[in-house]
Amino acid sequence: MNPLYGSGSPRHEEPWARFSSWLECVCVVTFDLELGQAIELVYPQDVKLTEKEKTSICYLSFPDSYSGKSHDTECFP
Repeated sequence: MNPLYGSGSPRHEEPWARFSSWLECVCVVTFDLELGQAIELVYPQDVKLTEKEKTSICYLSFPDSYSGKSHDTECFP
């Protein structure tokens, strides 16, 4: 029994094969004193984020800006 795959025989998959089931993309967010948070890079480059997703990513990327009581933030799947 392989604890990573549950009961039965172990699967023959690449170590990162199931990684994409919960990670859609990686974003690099920078902070500018005049602009605030801004997405600098999205990888892979062909990922299309909605404006709401971009806003949530920028907002959640800066720890001091998060307050569950003061903003309606949606964590998207």
